[in-house]
Amino acid sequence: MMSSSSFLAAELGEFTARITLLEEAKRRKDEEATEWQHKAVTAQGHLEKTKEELRNVASSPPAPPGGPEENEQYEQDEDSAEASADLSSDGVTNHRHDEDRLTEAQKNERVKHQLQALSSELAEARDNNKKTQNKVL
Repeated sequence: MMSSSSFLAAELGEFTARITLLEEAKRRKDEEATEWQHKAVTAQGHLEKTKEELRNVASSPPAPPGGPEENEQYEQDEDSAEASADLSSDGVTNHRHDEDRLTEAQKNERVKHQLQALSSELAEARDNNKKTQNKVL
């Protein structure tokens, strides 16, 4: 009888420690999810600001040329820009690495699934601790 109670006490201590670890992991995941949500809101704000700036630039009329001398200089600059663009694009692969990255929504979804898994594991651990000594015997 004495060894079974010490065994049960040890097992209870083990489960309590595991619950503590799971609760800490859940707290960290909650904080991480909150942080990602904050980053998503910030990114959304930057996106809206950029869209507004783009609308303003697109709706503003182009600057009128200053005169024939300035217009000539503009054409020379444009010609040299085209030539340098032709040179710089030779042998360059057009792989877009940004398409391989996860979006904020995908990251939030992944964190949400991890949090749900930890919560269910915590619930299971708590259910195991609710067993009485008579049920174990």
